[in-house]
Amino acid sequence: MRLAHALPAGIIGTTLITALHEGARKIFPNTPRVELMGERAIQKFILDPLNLNVSDRTLYAVSIVGDLAFNSLSYATIVGLGAQDKKSVFARSAISGLAVGLLTWLIPPKVGLGQQPTTDKSTTRALTIAMYVVGGVASALVYNFLKDRHEGGEISDAIKSADRSQNNLVWEVEETQLIYTLN
Repeated sequence: MRLAHALPAGIIGTTLITALHEGARKIFPNTPRVELMGERAIQKFILDPLNLNVSDRTLYAVSIVGDLAFNSLSYATIVGLGAQDKKSVFARSAISGLAVGLLTWLIPPKVGLGQQPTTDKSTTRALTIAMYVVGGVASALVYNFLKDRHEGGEISDAIKSADRSQNNLVWEVEETQLIYTLN
């Protein structure tokens, strides 16, 4: 059941970090511009060698989708592997977030992607690291929550009905209804 808990945890942690990056960059001038690093990497390592051109909008979208996919799988792997007690999951997630935040700042210039476009490098560096730590901790929180709910039998008891005519699964958890559309 680790994957059933780890994948949603990774997706939620990644969604949080992406929302932080995207929301903050529109408000604060020294916010990490991770999407630009992604765009530069796609351009340099994929598009240029293949002699392909895409619009800026497409490049941005591919960067965000790639970031969501890679970070979701990374956070899911981090929370799902190793010791499963809560403290170990939190420690592993926070340390991994710290490491990814540092690497996100350190690697791009070393592989020819340039620096983050900022006027205050120390603020941007600290925000980059903090956002990845937050993503790791959020993944750990969700993972531990789902694991606790499953071990208590609450998740398996929560699936109440499947409405096949509308192609929906309906979960009722503590009077909250979640609907997942099957495709």
